[in-house]
Amino acid sequence: MTDPVVIQSSVEIRRAPEEVFAFASTPANWPVWHPTALSVEGDVAGPLKPGDRITAYTDGLNEAMDENEEEFEVPARARLAVV
Repeated sequence: MTDPVVIQSSVEIRRAPEEVFAFASTPANWPVWHPTALSVEGDVAGPLKPGDRITAYTDGLNEAMDENEEEFEVPARARLAVV
């Protein structure tokens, strides 16, 4: 089994955490801020909520990732399960 891929970066943003989290957790915005996101399909119009399903296409991977939103805690946590 191979180790999971971890993508990590940081930046200082002078906005309220809730505003940043809402922007970052809206899949339609991912290609704007995520360095490998090419496009996203599915429940993409607003911030993720439990039960949302998306397909993310990223640079560097040979296939799309189907994801199911499992947990969403504003403004602290969003957990996706790749299905």
